Amino acid sequence: KRYDSAIEGLEFWGKQFQRCTFHCLDVWDFLHKCKQKKGHGIYLDPTFPETGDKYTHTLIDPDEGLTKAERVEAAHRRLAEGLGKVKETRVVCRFYDTELIRELYPEPSWTWVRLEGRKQTNDSAPEVLIVRN
Repeated sequence: KRYDSAIEGLEFWGKQFQRCTFHCLDVWDFLHKCKQKKGHGIYLDPTFPETGDKYTHTLIDPDEGLTKAERVEAAHRRLAEGLGKVKETRVVCRFYDTELIRELYPEPSWTWVRLEGRKQTNDSAPEVLIVRN
């Protein structure tokens, strides 16, 4: 039964992914190059604002006059501002449910889908998919 379900899932997702293009670009370059179009979507999985230093690549603002925490917050504010300019294309982001994320992506401008996620330590952590459009 599990084997059959896995094959069905692969067939379904294989068809879905034929319509997709995947990029590993700097988010700022990507948002600059991305063409907005109805029916298109963007999924971003940026580093979460309150995670440690376990990421190879982090979303961090280069302003050296700020503390690391302030640079991370500034980068997330800049990301939210950039994503707020995307009007035609659906945007989906994944984050932990934090005060900063609630401020940057308020409902009802963004639709929140709450999930039960896991931290890097495997502890339970409330996550959200934030959807625009």
